[in-house]
Amino acid sequence: MSFYFSLRNINRFFKLIKIFLFKNFSKKVFLKIFIFTLLLFIFLFIYFSSLWTQETFRKLNIEEVLFSLYLPLENVEQKLVDSFKEKSLFLNIKITLICFLMIFISFKNYHRKFFKYLNRFLVFLLLVLGIFSFYKFYNVFRVGDIVKLYFSDSKYIEENYVDPRDVKIVFPKKKKNLIHIYLESIENSYFSKELGGAYDDNLIPELGDLLKEGGSFSNTTLNGGPIQMEGTGCSVAAFVAMQAGIPLKAPLRNYGEQETFLPGVITLNDILKTKGIQHNFHLWF
Repeated sequence: MSFYFSLRNINRFFKLIKIFLFKNFSKKVFLKIFIFTLLLFIFLFIYFSSLWTQETFRKLNIEEVLFSLYLPLENVEQKLVDSFKEKSLFLNIKITLICFLMIFISFKNYHRKFFKYLNRFLVFLLLVLGIFSFYKFYNVFRVGDIVKLYFSDSKYIEENYVDPRDVKIVFPKKKKNLIHIYLESIENSYFSKELGGAYDDNLIPELGDLLKEGGSFSNTTLNGGPIQMEGTGCSVAAFVAMQAGIPLKAPLRNYGEQETFLPGVITLNDILKTKGIQHNFHLWF
């Protein structure tokens, strides 16, 4: 009984709103206002989301874009979610509501001859806003690069990749241990500016000392780091690049749930295993 009573009250409430706001409107006019408001919200959402992404993450590479698109929302920091709500979602809602009220008042108070000119203006406004929003989205999220990455055909790997199965690899009689250390979220920008980084102080002095003792792959005369190729940017792609010498162009979805991963690729571990070298993988957080 109480549930039926609540539904009846809600229905009455919406009827009162319809009578108060739209009693002088035809269904056609109401439909136009609704479609305009909906499209305005969508286009503004696209624009403000792209603008927020650009300001928050600066220049994104293609792997970061694809990784972010597949990342579950529960793994995103709450600060980023709050920032997106404030600078994109809520701002979009405010502007959409203001525009809706302005259009509503215009339709309700002006003469009918004004409608024709207002309709043309609104259509022109949506067209410009739509083009501008999608252009912003296209550039920020590098849509062209994504299409090129997945659909372009290149023979570079086919012509330059050396299959380890076709090469005779000679091991020394006395084998040594090989320790391969991967560091997550560590990059050359943490060095001081005088060493090739981005900070006034060197945030990773111990790693800087290790560089003096061994070799370093750098694209500058300082600690500039290597030039990162497409398909090697995210963690899993970096593993593949360092272990197999190829970029990762396969889809990044559900790779942790598969029984096998790139079964046709020969990796460094496969090569060492043929010589009886035991492989262990340890992961620390």
